[in-house]
Amino acid sequence: MAVLARISTVNKQWRRLCSNPELYKHVKIYGLLPAGALQWLAPRAGKIESLSFSNLVAAVGCAQPPLHVGSFGPDPRFPKPAQFRHLFAPDPAAYMRGLEAVLQACTHSLNSILLSAVSSVFSQGILGMFARHSPNLKCIKLEENQFAGAHGGLCQIAAGCPLVERFSISEMEYNMEDENSSLNDNTMGELVFHWRNLRHFSVDRNAITLQGLCLLRHCENLQTLYIGYLRDCGDQFFERFPAPDSMILSRSVKDIVIDVPAITVSGTIRPLVLLCPNVEDIDIVHEEWSWDDDEGVLDNHEDLAVLQQEYPKIVFKRFGEPFNIVAERIQDDCD
Repeated sequence: MAVLARISTVNKQWRRLCSNPELYKHVKIYGLLPAGALQWLAPRAGKIESLSFSNLVAAVGCAQPPLHVGSFGPDPRFPKPAQFRHLFAPDPAAYMRGLEAVLQACTHSLNSILLSAVSSVFSQGILGMFARHSPNLKCIKLEENQFAGAHGGLCQIAAGCPLVERFSISEMEYNMEDENSSLNDNTMGELVFHWRNLRHFSVDRNAITLQGLCLLRHCENLQTLYIGYLRDCGDQFFERFPAPDSMILSRSVKDIVIDVPAITVSGTIRPLVLLCPNVEDIDIVHEEWSWDDDEGVLDNHEDLAVLQQEYPKIVFKRFGEPFNIVAERIQDDCD
């Protein structure tokens, strides 16, 4: 976008060409954000389909987008955003006015948003703004943000954007004493009530419990589930797992990705198989997970071999690569 902003100053013909909304279907804004950048984008935003904000830093007193690429995307010639923080005071009011103008222009076309590492300076009310102006959103990704009152904002966006099919949330940190600072069980109830067409759900570093996660059973089209760090990581998350017939997470989920350390087959993987009786793929992607427990309490290798024999239709994976644990165990014994 910065390149187009720069060449639009050449002459009237270039300015007219650079104002074509077809050029701005997928907008990514990274780092230093001048106060007038979003106002500049608004008249050209009528056909935006995806909008991404990453590592935002606001700059006051700059009415037009700067003429170097580093303002709107990574550029090794310029310092990283963190190095600008002491030079520019945040201007959230101008930022929010510009964002609202952009969202009003692309109300019918915007279907995907990514907010990554957006500080609390900018995030106050930002989810509610998307809820008011982006009813056709189908994909929402929230990564490592510092949202103030995340519960209220998520409830608003759930009610205002009922067509969401893909939702991903991970947080830099959450306050265990204030559950409203994160995705929690009450928030999950609101999400699944409005998002019945949800197909992909990803949660990492949030305060949700097993009971809240099992509310996903109301999303009958759910296909993929990603589980990262939760309030109780690893086996502790399932330590009070009830009988399989009394709690079901999802009957529709086919693919599960587990990115959690300190898990065992009997404590985490087997409960997930029982909670999702129609699962077909289970992918373990955490680097610290090993076959053999260091304390000798459980042998993950043997337990997973037994589980694979019990459920031969399930494909177990490691970082996306299928493996046959029984065959690998035999090969290890031969070596």
